[in-house]
Amino acid sequence: MLLGIDFGMFTTDSDIPGVIEDLTQRGLYLPPSLRYRFGDRRKAYFDLTAGAGLYGVDFAELICNPGCLELDDPFEEYTFGGYLGASAGMGRWFVADFRTHFADFGPVTGIPSLSGELSGPVYTLSLGATF
Repeated sequence: MLLGIDFGMFTTDSDIPGVIEDLTQRGLYLPPSLRYRFGDRRKAYFDLTAGAGLYGVDFAELICNPGCLELDDPFEEYTFGGYLGASAGMGRWFVADFRTHFADFGPVTGIPSLSGELSGPVYTLSLGATF
């Protein structure tokens, strides 16, 4: 059993209109995690992971050319959330990680063209190298 802290950030474009540009959605998560490993890290391995902690999201109107200027930030919320995941790796060179994140940010306010609840699940797939 391995203990750790995960940190992730992401950004996506949207078709939600702002004053000048469409809104950009940004998010982050910072949960402590548990990882159960099958196999040897030096060869091939498979992990089951779980974590729970801070999740944040915001919608912002950004104008980027070449630097970014934030015009408006109509919605920003932080909540407690968690994830379940699985990953596989081969030696110290390749890892594939899939996670399902669960977080409920409640009703979206401050964006006239967007109404309703902002909740999960959110799926992430990461491919990369390990160090």
